[in-house]
This record gives sequence, C-alpha cells and structure tokens, in this order.
Amino acid sequence: MNSFRIAPIRFAKPIAIKSRSILFFAIAIACPAQAQLFGASIESMIDKRFKEADKNKDGKLTLDEAKEGMPRVAKNFEQLDSERRGYVTVEQIKKAVASQGGSE
Repeated sequence: MNSFRIAPIRFAKPIAIKSRSILFFAIAIACPAQAQLFGASIESMIDKRFKEADKNKDGKLTLDEAKEGMPRVAKNFEQLDSERRGYVTVEQIKKAVASQGGSE
C-alpha cells in the first residue's frame, strides 16, 4: 500500500483569515453546536446593524442607507437587489450571508 505525506505549507509572513466563511467552516467541523451559536450570533448582528442603518424604519435598506450603516451591503447592493426594487431587506442580506458560509 502506498502512503504519502503532505508537507505543511509555510508562509514568509503570517496570513490573516479575512473570510468568516473559512472560520465558520472550521468551527462547523470542530464543533457543530458552536457553529449553530456562531450562525445565530451573525444573524443577531445583522439584525442589529440593519435596524441601525434603516433610518426611516420601513424595513427596507436603500443604497444611501446601506452606504452609511452597512458598507459591505452597499458594495454588493446590485447583487442583493436582484429584482431592482431599489432596496434590500434583512432577509435578503441573511440569505446572502448564509450562502457564503456566514460572512457579512
């Protein structure tokens, strides 16, 4: 039977994990219960930030509101507002984050 060894990858400089999806994936593998808590905390963070950004409290975030309160949403506004209504809802944001593995 053949066996082979994989050498560890060494980087010249330390790298920072910039994607929460990688972190979420690592947590999900290590401890599924913690992954559920992590996912719940992301949803509550999204709820809180959406509520703060929604200045007129209509449950819709316009591009201008997103630019002020949720810049990552503003950056991806066109993809989130797929129906071209001129606003996004908290559910659309949560769905997009969930599809990316937990990163806002």
